[in-house]
Amino acid sequence: MFLEAETSFGVGVLQQLPLNESFVFSPLSIALALSLVHIGAKGGTKTEIGNAICKGANDDQLKQHYSFFTSAFANPVKGVEINLANKAFINKKYPLKKSYLTDIANAYKASAENVDFSDQTKAAAVINGFVKEHTKGRINEIIEKSKILHLRHLAECPSSYVKVKLPFKIPLEADSTFEICLAADSMAFLINALYLNVKWVDPFFPQNTVQADFFARNGQDRKAHICEEVQILALNYTNPEYRFIVMLPKQAVSLQKFIQGLSGGKFQSLLKTLKGTNVQIKIPKMKVETSSEMKKILTSIGIKSAFEDGADFSPMSDVPLKVSEVTHKAVIDVNEAGTTASAATVVEMLPGSAGGFFPDPIEFTADHPFLYAITFNNHPLFMGAFV
Repeated sequence: MFLEAETSFGVGVLQQLPLNESFVFSPLSIALALSLVHIGAKGGTKTEIGNAICKGANDDQLKQHYSFFTSAFANPVKGVEINLANKAFINKKYPLKKSYLTDIANAYKASAENVDFSDQTKAAAVINGFVKEHTKGRINEIIEKSKILHLRHLAECPSSYVKVKLPFKIPLEADSTFEICLAADSMAFLINALYLNVKWVDPFFPQNTVQADFFARNGQDRKAHICEEVQILALNYTNPEYRFIVMLPKQAVSLQKFIQGLSGGKFQSLLKTLKGTNVQIKIPKMKVETSSEMKKILTSIGIKSAFEDGADFSPMSDVPLKVSEVTHKAVIDVNEAGTTASAATVVEMLPGSAGGFFPDPIEFTADHPFLYAITFNNHPLFMGAFV
């Protein structure tokens, strides 16, 4: 129902990323992590998140839209190895509301765990262990221990932190003088982890792989389309619900120009133009890993108040909260056998101050920068650029 709105979110993130190097990200992983935030938000904070990840949907429709993936991937079909997991890691000193934890469990099957954030090394190991397990070791670390903040002596505060006095007393020894870092306590980390491993319905032949890391094959019943500005290729995996999409701009059209002119509606319309034909394919093997701090990107697409003092997360906690950072990591490996892709997104919450005849083959040679995506029934699970 909201496929175009969901795609628009992915395209919006895509348009904020620099094209000076290859990258990959999972719009679904980011949106699911933000869905955990959305369910605990209220007022303008909630509206901004909802408009970004599923514009036009009311709260129940948004929840229904993104909870679909949690259910759909729970029992993967033959030929697809997929794992999706959501979890809240909570500072044991500041428990979140039980009603919020019940809501994310019911909507997104998200579990929760209280963690001692004062032991940064152990806390980071617990969070990273969850991500490592659910991405099958493709992503070993999503958060550094230094990112887990706790009350500390003034001398230990990084110089980039603003030091303030809290409006309540902390028991101190007589010879101690303390102040507190502004972002002194991490309240919670809301995590999504996603893993996908799929095989081509017709694998490439390794002997056709050349030194330039391009590989080629002739095949029938591929889906392709050529329009004025872009060639589009869809390669099926063993489960045809999953496809690898390549959008290759014509030489006269730069990838940046093509992406900046893209929208969620246009992306979906281009997928609808695909038709079965005979295609001679040359595409590069790819192994790309990207780590991104998403705060600036998400602010650019309309999620602003969640990062500000005065953000309304009252359904989540009685303590005023705001989002400190959203960190996203993704990995993709495309080779002769198939594709393995993983992603993890963490949102840190901090206290705020408040079959027939085919024509001659179409040549599809991806020898210059292109946009790619892995889709599930046209839902973009992963997107990226190869440059």
